[in-house]
Amino acid sequence: MKSNRVKRYVISAILCVVCIVGIVYVYASIMHQSRFFRHTTINGINVSNMSAQEAEAKIKAQLSAKSVALQFKDGRREVVNLAKVDCEYKFYDSIQKAMDKQKPFLWPKEYFENTNLTTEFKVYLNEEKFKKLVNKFPELDKDKMKYPKNASIVVKDKQFVIEAEKEGNSLKAKNVVSATIGELEKGRKIINLGNIEGVYDKPEVLADDEKLLDELEALKKLESTSIVYKLPSKKKVLDLNTFIKWISRDKKGYYVFDKEVWRKNIKEYVAATEKEVNNMYKPHRFKTKSGSVITIPGTGYYGWVIDEEKEAKQLEKDLEKGVEITRKPIYSKEEVAPDNKKNNYGFGKSYVEINLTKQHLWIFKKGKKVFDTAVVSGKNDPKHKTPAGAFVAFDKRRNKMMRGERRNGKYEYETLAKYWIRLNNNGVGLHDAPWRGKFGGDIWKKNGSHGCVNLPAAAAVKIYDIVPNGMPIAVYY
Repeated sequence: MKSNRVKRYVISAILCVVCIVGIVYVYASIMHQSRFFRHTTINGINVSNMSAQEAEAKIKAQLSAKSVALQFKDGRREVVNLAKVDCEYKFYDSIQKAMDKQKPFLWPKEYFENTNLTTEFKVYLNEEKFKKLVNKFPELDKDKMKYPKNASIVVKDKQFVIEAEKEGNSLKAKNVVSATIGELEKGRKIINLGNIEGVYDKPEVLADDEKLLDELEALKKLESTSIVYKLPSKKKVLDLNTFIKWISRDKKGYYVFDKEVWRKNIKEYVAATEKEVNNMYKPHRFKTKSGSVITIPGTGYYGWVIDEEKEAKQLEKDLEKGVEITRKPIYSKEEVAPDNKKNNYGFGKSYVEINLTKQHLWIFKKGKKVFDTAVVSGKNDPKHKTPAGAFVAFDKRRNKMMRGERRNGKYEYETLAKYWIRLNNNGVGLHDAPWRGKFGGDIWKKNGSHGCVNLPAAAAVKIYDIVPNGMPIAVYY
């Protein structure tokens, strides 16, 4: 009997405990429908056993900053009073939603683990007021800003290399405002702007940019490309120091190879070189038979003239080879030698010399006189006087009919020259004059030619054989 009574007591006690535990469990479950579990944090703030309203009030009180410190790249800090920019925090029931996701009947786990929640909220402020404040900071002074520089290809020590980008410290007030709002919504009160993407201006092209590396590889070919021009009195080198100016850049600093621009620069370069070289119609120095150095007027067709069209085409082909080439330009007219004393200032050692004052002609071959004769030049009047100048023998002909001006259907004269060497395109040349019995002296002053240099018939034969096309002819008074 006694043992049965003990059993009843034990069972009653157990049932009593179970009832109490059940009541406590149910009560706690009901309570946690409107209260957060113990050891619960939201955004790092302890909200244990708090209602949603209590939790929101506490979170807002702790997160809502009265001021925010903006730290710039240089380490300086500027403090903004948020009350001056109408700062406001809004949660939009996000804390209540976090509680609604809580499962009340699982409240016992609060004794064994922490619950760390995060909830979103929005920060609102007057952006125009904020920008006005920020723009007053010295860090926003445009005159003191260093703007970023893109990585680019430059020439150093005759090589194309990539010059690394530079960061700079330029930024805009609107970027500072948006970054501040974002950081305030994370609960931060000290904001390091240098660590936030998009606040500071960044270079758009970096040193490891794939397109930049591809361009570098293509441009490397120009490093070994050069044209060394052998000009009459000097050498002129065309290399990458000039090429780099022929390649334009886009807004990001990439080189842009435009074939039409490239060809335009080639043509301009050739034209500039031609201008340097061209001395046709310019005075020429000449050492006469007597040994004196004179200046011959800038007439005649003797001189250096580059054929610009042919040279531009050849230069473009040469540049595509990617090697060093040494050569003369393509000339349409050439002197026989550079302008220096050794080569009689460009006339060389083989030339014709005509002294119109002395009415005499000499021919030199390899520095030695091989022939000379008296001559008769044009009458001493503006219309017929033989022009002085640096000429070149061309258009040699046998049996050329010479004609004067045509008047009333008839030529002023018609005379056959058996031996003809042209000096210019105005009808002036050297030719035989068998109708003359005397040459030299002062005959030219009253009974000269129409402008040509008259030669004795026998002398004309020899001169025609001795003087080739292209031989320089110095004519002076």
